[in-house]
Amino acid sequence: MLIYLAALEDRDDQAAFLDFYRANERLVWHMTGRFFREEERRWDAFQETWTAAAKNFSKILSLPCEKRAAYLVIIVKNQCRDLLAKERKYAPFPEEPEALLGTEGPDLEEAAAVRADARRARELLPALPEHYQAALECRLVLGLSNGETARRLGVSDAKASVWYRRGRALLVKKLREEGIDYG
Repeated sequence: MLIYLAALEDRDDQAAFLDFYRANERLVWHMTGRFFREEERRWDAFQETWTAAAKNFSKILSLPCEKRAAYLVIIVKNQCRDLLAKERKYAPFPEEPEALLGTEGPDLEEAAAVRADARRARELLPALPEHYQAALECRLVLGLSNGETARRLGVSDAKASVWYRRGRALLVKKLREEGIDYG
C-alpha cells in the first residue's frame, strides 16, 4: 500500500486513494481472477493495476464518481493483457535458418524461399531509421504490445504505433523493391 501512496504527493489525494482502494479492492481482485487462475500471477496483476491506478489517480478523480469503477476495470483489463503478452514465449530468429530445413516434404523449395525472404528482411532492418527499427524489433522480434513498446522506447502509445506502422510500411516497400512480395 505504501508504494501506491508514494506515487501520490498530496495528503488529500492519499486519503482519497485509500478510500478508493478500499471501495474497489474486491472488484480488482475479482477481475484479475477472470484472467489468471494462479494466485501468484493474480497478485502480480492486482499490484500492477493499483500501481497504474495510483499513477493515473488525478485522471480518476476528475471523473464523475459513477464512472470511476468503470475506469478502474479498464485499467485491470489493460494490465492483465500486458502481463499475458509478456508471458508469451517467442522463438528468436534462428542464426542459420537453413539448418531448420528438413530433407523431406513437398514444399521444401517454398520453405527455403520464405526463409530467404525472412533473412533478407532482417538484413534490411538496420537500413531503417533508428526509431522505426526499434519499434519493429520490439513488436515483431520481442513480441511486445504497443503499450509495452511505448514504455520501453520512452514515448507515447500513439507515437510508438506510428513508428511501428511507418517502419513496417518502409520495410515492406524496400522488400518489394527487391522483388519480395510481402504483406
